[in-house]
Amino acid sequence: MNKFLILLISLILFSNVFSQDTTKSQAFKKNQFKIKYPLIKPKYPAYPLMAGYILKQKAKEGDALAEHELGLRYLLGRGFPKDTAQAVYWIHKAAESGIPAAQFNYAIMLVNSIGVKWNPFEAFKNFKVAAESGMPEAEYILGLFYLDNLVVNKNALEAYKWLKKASDAGNKASKKTLKALEKSGIKFNVDSLTAETPQKQDTLTSQQISEPALQNGSFELDYYHFKDEPASIDTEINELNQLLRIKKTKLEKYIGVTLDSSEVKNITSLNLINKAASFGSPEALMILGKLTESKGDSTNLLKAMEYYLRAFRLGTRNAGERIINLLNNPLFLPLLDEGTNKKEPAALYIYAALNAYKFYYGLPDEQIVKFLEEAAKLNHIPSIIELGLLYNNGTIVKKDSDKAKELFQKAVDLGSNEGKVRLVMLNLVNGNSNEIKNDIKLLENQAKYGSVLAQIALAYSYKNGIGKKKNKAEADKLYRIAASRGNRTAYNALKNMYDEIRPNDEIFQIVEQ
Repeated sequence: MNKFLILLISLILFSNVFSQDTTKSQAFKKNQFKIKYPLIKPKYPAYPLMAGYILKQKAKEGDALAEHELGLRYLLGRGFPKDTAQAVYWIHKAAESGIPAAQFNYAIMLVNSIGVKWNPFEAFKNFKVAAESGMPEAEYILGLFYLDNLVVNKNALEAYKWLKKASDAGNKASKKTLKALEKSGIKFNVDSLTAETPQKQDTLTSQQISEPALQNGSFELDYYHFKDEPASIDTEINELNQLLRIKKTKLEKYIGVTLDSSEVKNITSLNLINKAASFGSPEALMILGKLTESKGDSTNLLKAMEYYLRAFRLGTRNAGERIINLLNNPLFLPLLDEGTNKKEPAALYIYAALNAYKFYYGLPDEQIVKFLEEAAKLNHIPSIIELGLLYNNGTIVKKDSDKAKELFQKAVDLGSNEGKVRLVMLNLVNGNSNEIKNDIKLLENQAKYGSVLAQIALAYSYKNGIGKKKNKAEADKLYRIAASRGNRTAYNALKNMYDEIRPNDEIFQIVEQ
């Protein structure tokens, strides 16, 4: 089984638990999931009716329950003016006194950076103590930590143990997570507590596929899955038609779109998919490739491959499978050779990209660049973007940021939304953004239409405080969303963010699996 499967299950689940609506931007309103357990009250008597003065006195005297209650009141503004610093102080004191609910709440504040620096490692310690006291909510989250492979090493058995405890105690989220694990192919022998994972498929893996342009990986989890087993054309067409008929709110989720209902009211599902694809939604590109291929017309095979290659570059694993399937189609390579001989830009791009991503061999590096340059001269936008990435990363060609910027600008001039994001990202990383407010606004708008790259760029902005107030919890959330969509760059950035503050404790040392 792909090593990222469990991670990506937990990426989505962690977003459900921890994400906070802290930004004023509307760009991510639908991606900012509600916290399942934002604040937990002790299950033994607190001081709900106690006058503020007496509550303060009790807290100052070291009454742990009063400390926790006072912290909650400062946090929520109940009977006291809202004061996050005071809330953190008192809830932390109660946590140190061993109140499980306080330990849980303090951990929630740590992972969401509420009044304290973002610190998932310290949060883990507090969740663990609360879980060991028998608190189902903490047991659930501790189980997720053991799936994440970011704070502690992935341990499916340990995850199962805590999720099962929480589930047996009635925690609904744990029940759903266990079902998701089972659906992913992991089977647990409850008596012996051993885990069986599916046999690794004999297909290209993320390690075998080289991605010089963007370093995107091959992930298991996508928003929309076509059946894994070979399907007839009629079956595939039926699946696609069903997708086009589902509620737009569900379709938006599949393709990473977060528009307000008024913005999609008068747009058809197909037009929404096309628009999301133009903004860089890998899921939308995947669907368009599937729609194009399912028409059964050989003349559409090259166009379908172009969609799949663009989706693969942005991180969608299923695109890799479709690329391989198309390469095995006896009609495809003759079409590609014919188009290449005629210097058709799409064919030149496909030939170059297939070789660059190591799906197909036969072209030396110089020829890959030449094909892309020829297609770029014909204003083929994907080729222009690809060439820009090669120069930006110094892959195959000598690194040249100015040349990359020039190519991205050419793509923008031709109407490329992806080119706009690439240009902004280049400026952010190099500190050359002279219109940072407009750049951030552009990223937020692109993200609404499903651009996984815009999500990554916004996460980078939050992480480094460029155009946004520094907020690593928000960066964590956005990187997770992009990683859950299959983007390897987002996953690597997320892991690096954890590694930057990783303690030396043995439990937090991650062993690559």
